[in-house]
Amino acid sequence: MTEPGPSTDLKIGATFIKINAEHLGLDWRSVYKEIIDDVGIKQIRIPVFWDQLEQEPGKFDWADLDWQMQQAAQSQAKVMLAVGHRVPRYPECYAPEWTKPLDEATFKRSLFRMTEAVVQHFKDNPALDAWQVENEPLAKILGVIWGDAGCREISHFVKEEVAMVKRLDEQQHPTIVTYAFSPWPSSQLRQTIEFDSDVVAITLFNKLFFRSPVFNGYVEMFKFGPMAPLRLAYQRSIVKHHQQDFWVAEMQAEPWGPKGPYDFENPDDAYISMNPDRLNETWDYAANSGASRIYLWGAEWWLSERNKGKSMMLDLVKARLQV
Repeated sequence: MTEPGPSTDLKIGATFIKINAEHLGLDWRSVYKEIIDDVGIKQIRIPVFWDQLEQEPGKFDWADLDWQMQQAAQSQAKVMLAVGHRVPRYPECYAPEWTKPLDEATFKRSLFRMTEAVVQHFKDNPALDAWQVENEPLAKILGVIWGDAGCREISHFVKEEVAMVKRLDEQQHPTIVTYAFSPWPSSQLRQTIEFDSDVVAITLFNKLFFRSPVFNGYVEMFKFGPMAPLRLAYQRSIVKHHQQDFWVAEMQAEPWGPKGPYDFENPDDAYISMNPDRLNETWDYAANSGASRIYLWGAEWWLSERNKGKSMMLDLVKARLQV
């Protein structure tokens, strides 16, 4: 099929993850402000980490999230808050320790109470732009590959969770549910559509190290031969047919190697899976799909690399934002 070309109102954003900046040895507040004010990204996706927000049942610590929302409002940036049991950044699931012994029904009630508290706290915030409800709730294979035993099965109540967020928010802001870009996306895509969110969004990775019982090595998703994922433009057309918008919620702009995103025996090996040429290829592919928004994934890494004298990734992002 013919690619639709970039959307005329395409918005470029980025995910910001406080714990990721800290892991890279950065001052997370400085990084956050630089991404918005200096890099110039005004669409920010922020995960709500349940284990940090509600360390004790019913006791919520809003300080860090309130600060991020306040800074966004001051800089005229808009925030998509990702809320739920599964949120962006491995290990995906951040349920507090006190939830571990809960049975399924009690766990669900606790999760929904937390989600309700987040919506009520932020729904009238001037910086709020959208709600992401859960993160790739159907991507169970990733938990198997990466040994993530901490994630509970939640896909059977995501539709109910989306409906609750819409009701509490009084439909002031769009809801988003995401699914993974993979060689087997058709069922994930169609099931994600059935969660009845306003937006269906994909997480898009081009080259990464794939670990499984039968194969270990780098794969290029765009060049996976007969097993390559369905064209992004085609996936967008399916979503549009159901009167939902289509976004790229997470576009790879950081490396992914044998030990994850940042642990490499040789630091330059990071550039095997992510470099300026790779980012340009992925960016063009996503933009030409007709997606309305693209959220880049890896902003903390660009700044960490810049601090090491390697500014090529940050320079490329800045250049593309100015086009």
